[in-house]
Amino acid sequence: MTAHNSDEGLLFTSPLINSSEATLQFATSAFPHISQESLKYLNGILYPKVFDGSQGYFTYFERAKAMVADASFICNVNQESQLTKSIGLFSVYPGYHDQDQNYIYYTNSTSASSDQTYTTLLGRQTLMNTVNTTIAFALQDYISSFVVDGKPERAGYPGIPIHGSESSLIDLSGTGIGVTPDSIIVERCQWWQEGLYY
Repeated sequence: MTAHNSDEGLLFTSPLINSSEATLQFATSAFPHISQESLKYLNGILYPKVFDGSQGYFTYFERAKAMVADASFICNVNQESQLTKSIGLFSVYPGYHDQDQNYIYYTNSTSASSDQTYTTLLGRQTLMNTVNTTIAFALQDYISSFVVDGKPERAGYPGIPIHGSESSLIDLSGTGIGVTPDSIIVERCQWWQEGLYY
């Protein structure tokens, strides 16, 4: 069982990215050994300058977040899912990296509301995080059942589907728990997994 959050790139991407040039500078600093050929492919083919939402982004900033999220988290989770056969998505708003930790380790004795302070590219940022206890306990049950018998299940909620040809996953969101299609763009992960940016 493996999972990722819905906005993995948020804490690792400068919100000042507002042009193709700024995106290229960001990609070059994130991947200092990337070749010009790979950079051109990344910028033109893999993450085209199409801001209508069809590529998963509407702005240059969101485009850069998608690059970071795919390279560092989502495509790794996709690769791991080939072994574990099940995948989850933590999409409780805002869905930033590490937000699910408050849910995994939530107990009745801990506060249902906690702030987390991070050092981001803009300095120290405090993000509010109110824990949805239904989601917290369901997530804990999924993890516990996976550890005990290898099957991530939770009574009263859907089981985590096999992440196969249909690429479905379990989505733990602020509005509930359900099975949904995986929005991963496979071609992107195939490119990242080739390691052409080293």
